Amino acid sequence: MWDALWAALALGHQQQSVQPVVVAHALRVVALRRLSLAVTFQIGDMAHWRGELLYIHVAPSASVPMQTLAETRLVAGVGVEGDRYATRRGTYSNKHHIDRQATLIEVETLEALARDHGVDLAPHEHRRNLTTRGVPLNHLVGGYFSIGECVLYGGRLNVPCRYLEELVGKKVFKPLLNRSGLNCRVVRGGLIRTGDAIAPCDPALLDAAARSANEAFPLERPPEAW
Repeated sequence: MWDALWAALALGHQQQSVQPVVVAHALRVVALRRLSLAVTFQIGDMAHWRGELLYIHVAPSASVPMQTLAETRLVAGVGVEGDRYATRRGTYSNKHHIDRQATLIEVETLEALARDHGVDLAPHEHRRNLTTRGVPLNHLVGGYFSIGECVLYGGRLNVPCRYLEELVGKKVFKPLLNRSGLNCRVVRGGLIRTGDAIAPCDPALLDAAARSANEAFPLERPPEAW
């Protein structure tokens, strides 16, 4: 409807059958309405997305190969059971941070690396715990979402580092800028399995004490990529 009205007003202006001031005002109203509809659609999309957990990986200590798992347990306030950051044995554990309890990356990023940069980075090589599909990770900072029976909170965006390039021997630093994944907090623990659905979680449905304890730690800017 709004597209048709836009076209009719533009035609009237060209044929000078409608006063220019009236046309200009009407076009502004239509443009604002179209923008409002577009924003509403995007917000609605963000509230109704659904994704999937494709891969689970852990490493018992820094720099060792990641182990592929079919299922594992997330521990609230701690992280991924058996992973080096849950046991404080990771490369950056000396700079422990609440947002590094679980790390995620989109499989779409790996596909883009191969397609656009000719770099094949396998799911066991990127050093994140969980690989997803159909999940807008960059938009989940400050948001709650569920994986299986667990609930995570997007703490801050993951940033790439040269260490990963050195470890895998592939030029991934620059291609991963702004799409290196998401560092999360585990708010509600439990079992997760590959194939689990990932979806937005209404914070009003969470245990009030768990939510309050999580939000006692404010969001922080991610460190600079290096």
